[in-house]
Amino acid sequence: MNSISPLAIQSKVKQLAKEVAEYNPEVLVMIMTAAVPFASDLLKELSKLGVDCRVGWMDCHRTGKHDAFIVSSSLPFIEGRRVLVVDCIFDSGTTMRKCVSSLLHHELAAKVKSACLLWRNCVGASSRPHFWGFNLEGAPGFLVGYGLDGEGGFGRGRNWIEVAESKRVAVQG
Repeated sequence: MNSISPLAIQSKVKQLAKEVAEYNPEVLVMIMTAAVPFASDLLKELSKLGVDCRVGWMDCHRTGKHDAFIVSSSLPFIEGRRVLVVDCIFDSGTTMRKCVSSLLHHELAAKVKSACLLWRNCVGASSRPHFWGFNLEGAPGFLVGYGLDGEGGFGRGRNWIEVAESKRVAVQG
C-alpha cells in the first residue's frame, strides 16, 4: 500500500458507521489530534443513520512503547452511558487501552468500544479495536495525511493517507 485515496477513505467511513450504528453509542470520544478528521466524518455518517452522539475528546501522550498518560480531556457526562472511543490509527493499542480504562474506571461509562480507521495489527499487541476500517498488517513506513502528521505537524490536513519511509520524508512530498 502506497496510499489510500479520499474515495476509499469515505467509503470505509460509511461502512464503519453502519457497523458502529448497531452499537448505538451515546457519546463519541476522539483521541486528539489525529482522530479529528475521522471522528468528524464518522459522526456525520452516524447522524445520517439516526445515531446522535454527544462528543468529547481526550489528549493522550505515549511515554514509551507500552505506557501512556492522559494530558487533558473535555468530556460530556459519561456515567452509565455507551461510549465509542475513536482514533485514526491503532498500532500497539497502548493509547486506546489507556483511554478506555479511564472512561470505564474514572468516568464510570457503562460500556466502551473502540473504533479506528487504520489498524496495523502489530505483532505483540494484546488487544484490537472493536471496529476498524483498513487492516494494514505488515505495512511498513510512516503514515501521513487525514489527521496523521509528519515531522513538525505537516501533512495532517490532506484528505488522503500515504506511506513514507520516515516522518522527515513524509513532509517533503
